[in-house]
Amino acid sequence: MGWKLSPVIKVDEQFLYANRAKLPLKIITKATPLNARETTKIRGVEADPRCFSATSPLINTAIRIDFKDKDDPHTYWLISTRKALELSKVLSTKA
Repeated sequence: MGWKLSPVIKVDEQFLYANRAKLPLKIITKATPLNARETTKIRGVEADPRCFSATSPLINTAIRIDFKDKDDPHTYWLISTRKALELSKVLSTKA
């Protein structure tokens, strides 16, 4: 039996994928890379239980993705990644 401890992240022409979840690129309004301190805060004292979270305790940086979708109960996506800055740049060019 294998364990995956990190989210699988993929971006194509229409969607951002985090594991099996997908978010349309056209609704993304902001992608913010977070350093280790910011990631710790947003996972802890500033955590929003309504956010979609695909995080790993083994990765200390993340990206926060804000979006507009009145039918989605999530306030934002939080995804662990060692390449938060690179991912934010990709999302900024595709959104």
